[in-house]
Amino acid sequence: MVPEDKLGWAPAKGFMTVGQLIKHMSENWCVVRMMVKNQWPFSSPEQMTEAMKLENIPSCSKAEALAAMDKDLKEASTSSRRESPRRTSSRGS
Repeated sequence: MVPEDKLGWAPAKGFMTVGQLIKHMSENWCVVRMMVKNQWPFSSPEQMTEAMKLENIPSCSKAEALAAMDKDLKEASTSSRRESPRRTSSRGS
């Protein structure tokens, strides 16, 4: 993991900081959730454009990112068991 004092670093202007990138990556379960539940978090393309501006993308600490990823993994596991139809073997077992 990246040291805490480096989370504000970005390779150049116009790029996410390391902290923003970690936060973004730790919340990717929301994309899967949107596809599975057919729920989009934005009411318009303009709202999404505004939310994706670099100055509006939150950053996080390592502890926050790890906690978010752990929470999302548990939620994804629970949701996939709850929403996936049970499959039966076609091999006649």
